[in-house]
Parts: sequence; structure tokens; C-alpha cells
Amino acid sequence: MKNLQPREQRLLSIAGCLIGAWAIMSFVVHPLWSKSGSLDEEIESKSQKLVALRKVLGDSEYISKEYAALEAYKGSAESETSRRAFLDAIEALSRRAQLQLSLKPRNTKKADETGIFEVEFEVQGGQSQIMSFLDALVSMQELLSVERLRIAHANTRESTLRAGLVVQRKALN
Repeated sequence: MKNLQPREQRLLSIAGCLIGAWAIMSFVVHPLWSKSGSLDEEIESKSQKLVALRKVLGDSEYISKEYAALEAYKGSAESETSRRAFLDAIEALSRRAQLQLSLKPRNTKKADETGIFEVEFEVQGGQSQIMSFLDALVSMQELLSVERLRIAHANTRESTLRAGLVVQRKALN
């Protein structure tokens, strides 16, 4: 640098400053700028997730209450005590309505997350008795579906009806 003329020294100094500025911009400022932009995007996405989680957290009490309400339906449809309790409840309903009852339990089926216990039965009695029995059956605290319902006159007496039902009791596993 000593052998160079003052004009060349100034040009070399200017070139060195430009190269230094370019290096600082390329290797320091630009990466920091890019990182800042990506952090801003990450902050925005995390903020949106936080808002969604706060909303879900606000609904957690409602969800807990709904889950607790469904807890009564949880149980195994395959257990013998569960089946017996269900059959006893049907028998108690028929006695309360003063009906003749014949039960024919079927095999337990497994469907997805539910166990299905199917019962076929016939009740015989008066129209009001059968209607009160059906009303009590439908309002039981069980997940029930009536697959088949057939009501006909009984051959024994004119005022006597016979109802044949196939009822499925479902239990969440």
C-alpha cells in the first residue's frame, strides 16, 4: 500500500469498505433479518394456537359435564351382571304394568366402540298396560334401540293385545 499513489490508496480503501459492507450485509444483517421474519411468523402461528387452546379450555367445563352425563352409559354389554340387571329391569317393568312377559335373550354383538346386547320378548295384556310398559321402557336410563315392534290382538280375548319387540341395549366400552 505504500507503493501506491494516494488516488489508488483511496480507491483501494473505498473498495475495501464496499467489500466489508457487502460481507456484513450478507453474513450478518441479512440472516438476522430473515430470522426475525420467520420468528414473527412463528409468533403469529403460536398466538393463533394459544387463542384456540384458550377457547377449548373455556369449553372444558361443558365437555366434562357432557362426559359425566354419558358415564352412566359406559359399561360392558358383555358382562353377565350387566345383562342380568337389564333383564331384571324389563321384568320389573312388566310386573309393574301387570303384563305377561316371555324373554328370549340373544347373543352379544360387538360393533366399533359399543357392545350390543339384544333381547327379544313378548308382552301380553291390555292396551293401556302395554303403552305404559313401552313408555317406561323407552324412558329407561339406557342406550336402547327398538329394532322391531309388532302389536296384534291376542287370540285368547278380544281386549288383550300381544306386543313383540326386539330391543338392543348398547354400552360404550
